[in-house]
Amino acid sequence: MRCGTSCWLAGDLGAVRDAEVLRERLMATASRLPEADREPGRRVAARLDDAVSAARQRLLTTMREPRYVALLDRLVEAGRSPALGPDTERRARDVLPRLVRRPWKRLRRDARRLDESSPDEQLHALRIRAKRCRYAAEAVAPVVAGRAAGFAKAVAALQDVLGEQHDAVVAAEWLHEHAAARPDGFTAGQLWCLEREAAQAAREAWRRAWRRVDRRRFALLDVTAGLRSPRRSGCLGAMDQCEQTWVSQTSCGLRLATLA
Repeated sequence: MRCGTSCWLAGDLGAVRDAEVLRERLMATASRLPEADREPGRRVAARLDDAVSAARQRLLTTMREPRYVALLDRLVEAGRSPALGPDTERRARDVLPRLVRRPWKRLRRDARRLDESSPDEQLHALRIRAKRCRYAAEAVAPVVAGRAAGFAKAVAALQDVLGEQHDAVVAAEWLHEHAAARPDGFTAGQLWCLEREAAQAAREAWRRAWRRVDRRRFALLDVTAGLRSPRRSGCLGAMDQCEQTWVSQTSCGLRLATLA
C-alpha cells in the first residue's frame, strides 16, 4: 500500500500522538521541579489540552469519512488475500537477508558520519534509520537462528536514546515559543532548563549506544547464514500470518474508535 493511500490518516494520527506525548512529557518534567513550582509546572503542561482536543476532533472527523471505511476494508482484504510478490517461491534464506542488510547499511553509514555535535535534525533522521533497522531485525529474528534478536535489542536502545533527545528538543522549543511570555514564564523557564539538560544528556549518550550496536553487527551474519528450518517460504508464511493478525486487530480497534 503506497504512502499516498493513507498519509492523510497518518498525519492526523501523528498530530494527536505528538500533542499527547508532549503534554505527558511536560507533566513528568514538572514533577521534577521544587515542590512549590510543581503545580505551576503542571499548569504550563495543561496548556496543551486544547491542542490535544483539537487534534482528536480532526482525527474523528477524518475517521467518519468514506475513505477511512474504504481503507479499513482494503486492510482486511489485504490480510485475507495478500498480494504476493515474485519472491514468494524463493527459499527463505535467500530472501530474508535483504530485509536487514539495506536498513543496516544506511544506519551504519549515517551513524559513522555524525557525532555528539551534529545538528538536532540529523540526529532525528538517524533515529528514523534506527527504527527501520530495528523493525527489519525484529521481523527476521523469529525465523532466523542466532543473535538477530540481540542485535534488534541494541538498535532499539539506540532508537530510545535518540528519541529521548528529539522529544526533549521539541519540548524545549515548545516552551520557548508558547510559554515563556505567559504569567508562568519563570516556571516555563525552569522546565526549559530541565528539557535542555535531558537533550544534552541524550546527545552525549547516543554514541555509546551506537558502539553497542556496532559491536553486535556480526549478528547479521546469522541472518545470512541460516534458518531454523530450510523450508522454502515458511518465514514468509509466518510473517504473512503476523501481518494478517495485525490487520485484524488494527481494523477492529479503528472501527471501535470510529464509534467513539
